[in-house]
Amino acid sequence: MKLIYLSLYLIFQNVETMNSVAKYNITQLDQLKQKSIIRGEYKDVAQESAGAIISNARSVGFVGGLKNSSPLRNAIYYMISGGYCYVGLSQFIIIDLLQTYEINTIKIWLYDRDPTFIRTYDIQIFASGLGINDQLIYESNNSKSVTIIKFSDTLIKQIKIKNRNGSSLDQWLVILKIQAFYAF
Repeated sequence: MKLIYLSLYLIFQNVETMNSVAKYNITQLDQLKQKSIIRGEYKDVAQESAGAIISNARSVGFVGGLKNSSPLRNAIYYMISGGYCYVGLSQFIIIDLLQTYEINTIKIWLYDRDPTFIRTYDIQIFASGLGINDQLIYESNNSKSVTIIKFSDTLIKQIKIKNRNGSSLDQWLVILKIQAFYAF
């Protein structure tokens, strides 16, 4: 019996010793866990499997079938017969996230598959969320290929991508993939 008490005592002593040298205490771990949830667990929150939707999908063109045409998909990209969405001049692609997330990076993969030159786009990106309504976070008339937009940590519920003046080739804004996440 004394042996059991001794071993239990040593186990509890060891746990207290481990807790005293731990990097974070319980309160700090709870705060880190809450931040992780608000930041979408540091994953892409603008994807269908995370609950994101294109709220104005009826005014957006989709090419490539039901599963391959959404820029919120997380599947392999097949470009032979489509696999993108598009909007005309002065139109938006509006992405509604499942909840308000703290993010600081948006990555957009723009269609640039032209044999003679690199296609560039004239776009604006707006964010809406807690305390902000359609705040301009990015504006460029020379966006191409994979465009990464970094901004200050912001609580965002909605992302709007505006086709300001089309591309260097035509009037369309063609998007293959959209990602939104918190990056360090």
